[in-house]
Amino acid sequence: MKNPAVGRPNMSRPTGGPFPIEAGPAGSVTQSLDRAFHLLGIIAAAEHDLGVSEIARRSGLAKSTTARLLKSLRDLSAVEVTPDGGHRIGPTIGALAIGRAGSPDLIRQLSRPILTELSDRLEEHTTLTVMRRGEIVYLDQVSSQSTVAAADWTGYTHAPHAAAPGHIYMAEWSRARLDRYINSGPIRYTDSTLVDADGLSQRFDEIAEHGVAWSYGEFTPDVSGCAAGVLDAQGDVVATIGTYAPSYRFPGDRSVIEIAGIIRSAADELSSLLVVDTI
Repeated sequence: MKNPAVGRPNMSRPTGGPFPIEAGPAGSVTQSLDRAFHLLGIIAAAEHDLGVSEIARRSGLAKSTTARLLKSLRDLSAVEVTPDGGHRIGPTIGALAIGRAGSPDLIRQLSRPILTELSDRLEEHTTLTVMRRGEIVYLDQVSSQSTVAAADWTGYTHAPHAAAPGHIYMAEWSRARLDRYINSGPIRYTDSTLVDADGLSQRFDEIAEHGVAWSYGEFTPDVSGCAAGVLDAQGDVVATIGTYAPSYRFPGDRSVIEIAGIIRSAADELSSLLVVDTI
């Protein structure tokens, strides 16, 4: 039987269906909040950045109402607008998703140009993650313009053992902590998912040697990824920068050493900015 958890984060995606609107002033505040969160759900679940008209169509709200709510969300940095007028999840939502509004927001702001340049160089989607409460949280994503669009994972989470970003964090764990994690019964999302201490330890040795983590179909079948750690002034991993793509083309015929070097350089650049900004 196919595992229903394979291929998607552990948070339910909104359907984007019509939203029932209640009349009357008594519930106006609650109604506005409901509508605003409904719009956020539509934007987060979209396969590409959406304009006002398309958001209104998917929500079932009037275009004028949609535009007013989007303006309020933009003012709160919950939504941001792309140069071509599309809407995507903003930094406030990413910060709320991990329970902190300080350093994660700083990391996201500093990383955005780096993620964009990395996406252009690799011609793939690039991501920024942090770890909170034992899970990987996607703090930001830049989608490549030259590849098939992907859903925005900003604010979504998954278990650390299932993909390259998580392995970067886990590589710093003690053997005792790793054993506790393995004994907790981590999910085997695919046949390639590493759920044994010896297999993960071997992966961690590779990370120590090369400075990056690779994963091949370990969270989603037929998807490969590569990530490198972002370090703070104390040398601790506080984030990862990486990329993911269908395995049939990534890494493809490109040099894995070259790709690893590009991603590691991007992570090192962000590390340097963080150290300077926090001194």
